[in-house]
Amino acid sequence: MAIARAMSFYAPALQLMVSSATPPDRIEPYVTILGNAIDAAVDIESPHFAAYAEALVELLTAVGGPTIYPDRLRILDLVGQASVRLSRNGQPTTDLRLAAARLCAAISNGGQQRLSFIRAAIDEGKDTSDKFRATLVLAQFYIDTSRYRRAHHALDLCERLAVGNVGYTAHTLTTRGLIYFYYAPRRALRYFERAIAVGRASDQVDAIRASATALHFIGRIHAARCEYTLALTFLMAAQLVRSDLPTERKPRGFYELRMAEVLLDAGQVKEAQWHIAQAAMSLQTVHEISTAEAMLNGVLARIAAMQNNSEQAEQLLRIAIEVAQRDDHPRGELVFLASLLRLRARRGMTTNAIFTLLHVTWLYLGAHPFRGGARLASRVLRGIGRSSAALCRRGMGGTSRGTRCPCEYHASHDSGTELLAAIRSAEPTRSIRRIASKI
Repeated sequence: MAIARAMSFYAPALQLMVSSATPPDRIEPYVTILGNAIDAAVDIESPHFAAYAEALVELLTAVGGPTIYPDRLRILDLVGQASVRLSRNGQPTTDLRLAAARLCAAISNGGQQRLSFIRAAIDEGKDTSDKFRATLVLAQFYIDTSRYRRAHHALDLCERLAVGNVGYTAHTLTTRGLIYFYYAPRRALRYFERAIAVGRASDQVDAIRASATALHFIGRIHAARCEYTLALTFLMAAQLVRSDLPTERKPRGFYELRMAEVLLDAGQVKEAQWHIAQAAMSLQTVHEISTAEAMLNGVLARIAAMQNNSEQAEQLLRIAIEVAQRDDHPRGELVFLASLLRLRARRGMTTNAIFTLLHVTWLYLGAHPFRGGARLASRVLRGIGRSSAALCRRGMGGTSRGTRCPCEYHASHDSGTELLAAIRSAEPTRSIRRIASKI
């Protein structure tokens, strides 16, 4: 049939667009083909059906579903129908459902539809690989929505499924570290370093990707400790490892935002602004929304506050809080509310600051859907105190002595090239610390 031939012909084309993150001139015809195939029950046994549907969903995730195809509910409904039909015919659906869950995550961090696709992927898993990958995504969902106890339970199953698989073991270690990162960073560090050791000893893409994530979060731990040079070096090392992976699709925007945050903490406003611009361009290219939108507004609010533009800073923080609430991102809402509290206190807005403090307390105590607990609350407040103290010591326009951005753009041409080569060839984590000590 014509529809079956079209799916067979266009599936590789869609996969090529995914790998290059290149949107087609018009996405509607591709969606129409999928809809017609479902309506006509065309060639449901053909492997091209599942490949076509998965590639289409991955493309919408890679280049921005809500922008190039605003009717996201239709595409997700089509994917749900396709998954049911494929499952009834005995074909695997785990990859298709997890692809749909990734699209849901790009649209709304904690949406119920995302969870539904993940649970269906677990239920439909045909083997250990399917079960592991789907359960790991479930753990990540719980981390994103601050349900840490449930995330631990999901990882307990992942550990049992990962036995004998280096890549799965590295991912389990890194993800366990991610849970502890938010309330027990010292324990998280041990898991991240174990994941890096596993990745270093393996040539599996999964293991290397897990080690890159571990490097990134080690950088963020150093940032929380105000060890800015180490933080920047680890963040950059993670991105260099990630950029070498053949199937890496995560946009650079998040990396650029984290670099900007560390540079702001170090007082390097001008260098931070360059990375913010890079983040904005990257996130706009893939039309990333959800947590990215909130994070970008949060960082821009910090810039505005440092430039004494308090009204703009408060407006940006309000937007960030609203987005975090909309997308069930309580951890982000907590951070933005804490920033708003500090801003209002500095402006002498006593009444507003008190109401904000009550909101933060409500969030801590669990009346709001936040499950992080008092230990995370205490850590956030300590971090705010350190940040405020550092700002007072440096002044609004000051810098942190000895801290400079090691990225290719900001480093001098000669030393930058040497530094990049040294970071790329380093054996984490000890070698990276030695490199950072020389910056």
